[in-house]
Amino acid sequence: SLTKEIALSERLLELLTKYHCPADVLAYDAVSDGAGDGSARHKVDMVRRHAADIKDMIQAAKEAEIKEAEQEAEKRVAEARRRAPPPAAPAPPQPSMDLFSFASAPPPMPSMACASMAPMSAPMGGMGGPPAT
Repeated sequence: SLTKEIALSERLLELLTKYHCPADVLAYDAVSDGAGDGSARHKVDMVRRHAADIKDMIQAAKEAEIKEAEQEAEKRVAEARRRAPPPAAPAPPQPSMDLFSFASAPPPMPSMACASMAPMSAPMGGMGGPPAT
């Protein structure tokens, strides 16, 4: 029972100092507790209940604030994505400057063989005139 009283005292101090909760909100009120027997135990239980109710309201407010902050952050991210320019198309591949790479080299030119030319029957002489006799 003593540990419960100490825990209640710590909770009350926290509510009074950290959250600036007014003391009359936490105090026992005989007028609003018309059904109570007025014993010390009943009064302490009512104060404990008031402190628990205030603590629950604070916790609910914290959770609502966190949820609101998360929604705001999601909105900012969505807005940033909407405003961001679309990603650029990838650049076309650059031709290789490697002189030893033949993988991308064009095929070789066909050779100009002399076989397709008619054989010459006369020896070449002079300037192309008739042969000398």
